[in-house]
Amino acid sequence: LHHFIMSSWLKIADNISNISSFKFESMQFITLIYSSIILIFLYKILKELEIEDKNKIIPILLFSFYPLYIFMSGSINNDELVTMFAVIELFYLIRWQKNPSMKNAVIIALCIGLGLMTKTSMIVMLVPTIYVYFKKLIEFVNSDRSIRKLLIELFVFFVISSTLGLWFQIRSLINNLNTLGIIQPYEYLSIANESIFARFGISNIFKSSNVNIWNYLIYSSLNFVVSEKVTAYNIIMAILVITLIVDIIYFIFKNIKSYKVLFITLLTWWISYFYLNISMPYTCSMHSRYMVVPISIGIIYLGLGMKNEKNKVLKIQVYISSTTIFLMSIFKFILY
Repeated sequence: LHHFIMSSWLKIADNISNISSFKFESMQFITLIYSSIILIFLYKILKELEIEDKNKIIPILLFSFYPLYIFMSGSINNDELVTMFAVIELFYLIRWQKNPSMKNAVIIALCIGLGLMTKTSMIVMLVPTIYVYFKKLIEFVNSDRSIRKLLIELFVFFVISSTLGLWFQIRSLINNLNTLGIIQPYEYLSIANESIFARFGISNIFKSSNVNIWNYLIYSSLNFVVSEKVTAYNIIMAILVITLIVDIIYFIFKNIKSYKVLFITLLTWWISYFYLNISMPYTCSMHSRYMVVPISIGIIYLGLGMKNEKNKVLKIQVYISSTTIFLMSIFKFILY
């Protein structure tokens, strides 16, 4: 789907200019649109979770100005589009849980189907979707309510999502082509010979690593391309990120029972991420561009945590860490 959209845009650009560099650069307008839609729906999720405006400030600042989100807005591969569908689907999944309507079910199905047309990783979103559906189904059964409506919505969901999500693979198989699975990266990126501890253990945050998953995840979210040279700026940003990660973990466990759909989605993405890195041990498999959805959920938990947190010292620390990241990121991109 992403490649179809981009090729269509280039056809339009052919009528605007004959300069190839302009046409290639103009493709970033498309991912900017994806990015803007993501930002709108992340705000809608905060609103749907009934987070007050004062507690929306920190998540929105990070969604808008954390380096990864800015880099992704101009990254012309298909990661931003599949992220957009995943975020929209999460929003309507939360809505469907409150109001299991046909409209919400159809939008969820369209997001899953179009997401699968974009990238196989969208299949991860089926797990929270199935969880929410059967949880609601059990609620209906236990309260002696008719499940006919839910079954019809399930059927419509299955038809739409499977048709959109599988037509390309089925067409390819009919034409004796196998488009299932993931393309293997170049072998020079392989880290299969590295030890488990080197890859998944504690890493020195004062140095960048092309082997350690935690280190690479943080530094790729700050610089997108990880280089061996680490500046004082990068170290300060990395320390602030780790501080917020600790805060997020605390808020997740504190609110784990209240927002299960968020936790299930977060957990599923992390399991998928580890599976990817175990089955495909390459440097590029660790990149943060695959983790925008769980990173976004983590930031949402910051808003949820600040909503209910009584510890003023912790709240001040979150404000200071987040605001410093926001200001340093703006400074980085002005110079960049």
